[in-house]
Amino acid sequence: MTYAEFQARWERGADAEYDAFMRRSAAELVADARAGRLGEYYQLWRAIAAQTTLPQSGPVLLDVVRRESTYLVRYHAAAALLALLGTAEFDPVDLTAGRPGEAAALDALERLLQERLTSEHAANFDADRDPSNGYEAIAADFAALRSASTIGVTTVRDWARNLEPGASILDVGCGTGLPISAALVGDGFEVFAIDAAPTLVADFRRRLPEVAVACEAVETSAFFGRAFDGAVAIGVLFLMTAAQQREAIGRIAAALNPGGRMLFTSPREPCTWSDSLTGRLSLSLGHDGYASILANLGLSLVGECCDEGDNHYYSAVLPEHTRSTP
Repeated sequence: MTYAEFQARWERGADAEYDAFMRRSAAELVADARAGRLGEYYQLWRAIAAQTTLPQSGPVLLDVVRRESTYLVRYHAAAALLALLGTAEFDPVDLTAGRPGEAAALDALERLLQERLTSEHAANFDADRDPSNGYEAIAADFAALRSASTIGVTTVRDWARNLEPGASILDVGCGTGLPISAALVGDGFEVFAIDAAPTLVADFRRRLPEVAVACEAVETSAFFGRAFDGAVAIGVLFLMTAAQQREAIGRIAAALNPGGRMLFTSPREPCTWSDSLTGRLSLSLGHDGYASILANLGLSLVGECCDEGDNHYYSAVLPEHTRSTP
């Protein structure tokens, strides 16, 4: 086979592979990248650049560039990421070939990606403000998945043992009540719950009719006009912008009794990712960011842990004889 014949054969194979990838959805393409289903001709990366948005695939592409051992895979992933960023500031070779300065270039690329994602997150959040952050639209799917899962229950119950028997607990972003609110009620606590998705709140009322629940967003909730001994916010805060998260943590903290405890989830590292159900961008402020917010509110970060689903938890306490102000 001559080189020209080989090249023609390769191009036909690459075109066919690209066409096959282009028939897949953005979510399927990102899943292929995560699972290592890369194809033979490196056309997955070309399809990702054409079919996905920066929030959908940017963090995954950066992870491949940083961690994949095969040079050509890293190179094509870097090229796709740069295309989505729309920048000529970097060269894929400088990011992947082991040249001097590669680590610094990758760090700069990561900073640019985080800046873009944070900016897009804030713009999208303000332009299309949905108090439920997309969860009302997929309420049925969320209810089916979460109601069948016990992930996080053991962690929350262990945390609640620090409270007095029968203590009052606010569940922020309660969903259908399963499994978190139901577990706390079963352990004898007085639970109050809020969620911004009307469908999920209606489901909650059917499942736990004895529990006070309100269809309210954390940013505007009256929190039943009372204070609580504890508050949990599982899978909620990272759906918001950085400013909204700071406000939400402050409002929850202000609703705690002196000595009250707060438990919430978000990754330990600052990062962004696409929510698996809504496709919207999620944002973690990371350990340092959350520790700073809590300290400014007068709360002590007293513990961190992960549950069986690798969800990261922050546990904070408001000192006795103290009331936080947002």
